[in-house]
Amino acid sequence: MGQVALGFRSLLFRASVFFIMAVLLAWALGGTLWPRAVGVYLEPITVSGQEWVWQAKVDESPTPTTPVRPPLEFSLWKRGDSGRYSGYEPLSDVIFTETLPLLASTGDLVVGGFDYHKGQWAIFRIDAKGNLGTPTVYPDRLAIVKAWNSLKGSASAP
Repeated sequence: MGQVALGFRSLLFRASVFFIMAVLLAWALGGTLWPRAVGVYLEPITVSGQEWVWQAKVDESPTPTTPVRPPLEFSLWKRGDSGRYSGYEPLSDVIFTETLPLLASTGDLVVGGFDYHKGQWAIFRIDAKGNLGTPTVYPDRLAIVKAWNSLKGSASAP
């Protein structure tokens, strides 16, 4: 019986060392053993002295989050005064699964894409104060791209 207990103790010790080393290796490589959402910021645009940027976030978690979110989502971020990205302004509750590039048009920021929660294509205008306008809804991707291209053609340089 003593040798069986020693064998289990040795196995437990080796498993503990392996787990600790795996965690340290993952940390040293800049990752984690548990997947989490990873976000990147796409090309920024400056409108009325404020810098705006799309954040693309990929969630590789094996279990879905609550509430269920898409594996790839886009959200709009505004650069804060400290130089770091801060808060979802003003689209805090709007999650896009597909987007169009940000566009400056007549002093407003034009944001377009597929609204995940409402299940529709929409273009939003954000004024110089950061106020979100009423979305213009489009029936499909082709219609919103045509509308965005017409806005792009009449846009002033930021």
